[in-house]
Amino acid sequence: MASNNLADSYVYVLFRADGIPFYVGAGRKSRWADHEKHARHGFGPDVPRLNIIREMTKAGFKSIPKVKIAEGLTHQEARDREIALIAVIGRQPNGPLTNQTPGGDGYREHSAEHQAERAARNRDRVWTPEMREKVAASLRGKKLSPESIAKRTAAMVGRIRSAEHRASLSAALKGKPKSPEHIAKMSAAQKGKSRPPISEAHKAAIGNAHRGKVYSAETRAKISASRLKLFASLKNDVAVS
Repeated sequence: MASNNLADSYVYVLFRADGIPFYVGAGRKSRWADHEKHARHGFGPDVPRLNIIREMTKAGFKSIPKVKIAEGLTHQEARDREIALIAVIGRQPNGPLTNQTPGGDGYREHSAEHQAERAARNRDRVWTPEMREKVAASLRGKKLSPESIAKRTAAMVGRIRSAEHRASLSAALKGKPKSPEHIAKMSAAQKGKSRPPISEAHKAAIGNAHRGKVYSAETRAKISASRLKLFASLKNDVAVS
């Protein structure tokens, strides 16, 4: 949890297409870009600021005009300036802002317990086909920058999944067939891709994980069948070439 004494907060303003402000907020890191993500993912159908963003996106805006009014503030300084700026510009119906409160309450530091509760709620969340399609459509064709890929890789290195997590992943994927189109896409994505060499530490970890492991007859049969299928596929590739 970030300290209230850190000067890493800022105050920002979102603008309509005609240059009139419609939202004032305070935050840290990428907070001022979160509104556009929420609008794309269908959150808050009754939230005025998100509806304005959706309308502007439909009109052709790739990014909503926004400005950081002040940076390098402590958490409390950002809250105070947010409140003052909202009061000066005015909230609907007395001004153009869609802020639903006078400010100072939307941006707050969350405790570790609160973050854990939110994570648990998200784990138990039931995604409808419509929600899944919206998320998939927003991500389709989106390419990650080298910096983003490096950050994600660094976050995953050394990560150990619990037995419960591994079991849930296995249960979710078990018996789930892949369509020929899906298999073809996966194959095309991997062709010509160079892979980094496996480190000695990684090799040792793999060896330790499998050392002394006893496989059932069914598992051995599955491994044998998959290898035979792979060899047959390689033979076909060689014959075609």
